Amino acid sequence: MNQQLELFPAYESDSVTTEELDAAVSRMAEAKKEYDAKKKESNEAHAIWQSRAEYVQRLLEKAGKKSYKVDGVGTASIVEKLKVTVPSAPEDKAAFFTWLRETEGVDSFNHYATVNYQSLNSFYNLKYEESENKDTFEIPGLSSPESVKELRFRR
Repeated sequence: MNQQLELFPAYESDSVTTEELDAAVSRMAEAKKEYDAKKKESNEAHAIWQSRAEYVQRLLEKAGKKSYKVDGVGTASIVEKLKVTVPSAPEDKAAFFTWLRETEGVDSFNHYATVNYQSLNSFYNLKYEESENKDTFEIPGLSSPESVKELRFRR
C-alpha cells in the first residue's frame, strides 16, 4: 500500500503538463477500478457470511440452544436485544424530543438529539445561500465552516 502512495509524490513544480495530468488521472482511475472490485468482493463475502450466520442461528434455535462452542473455532451465540428506529416523522421527533427533555433533562436531550453530519452540512449550505450577508453569516453553536475541496471522478 505504501508503495502505491509513493507513486504520487508531493507536487513541487509550478507547471503541469498534459502528460502528467493524463498519467495521474489514469492511475487514479485504475486505483478506483481496483477499489470498486475489492469493495464488490467484500460485499459478496459479507453476503455469504450473513447467509451462513442466519443458517447457524436457525440451527441453534431448532436445537434449543443460545450458544454453541466448537473447540479451536469459536462460540456462536444468539443475543436477544430490543431495537428501535430513529423517529423520521416530524411529529414523532417532536414527541420524542419533548419527552426526552422533560423526563431525562437537558443533558440527555443534548446527548440524544444528534444531527447527521450530511444533513447538517446540507442545512448549513442552504441557510448560507439564503443569507443576505454571507460575510457575517453564522449559526449559533456551529463552528466556522472549513472550505473543503474534493475531487469527484466518474466513468
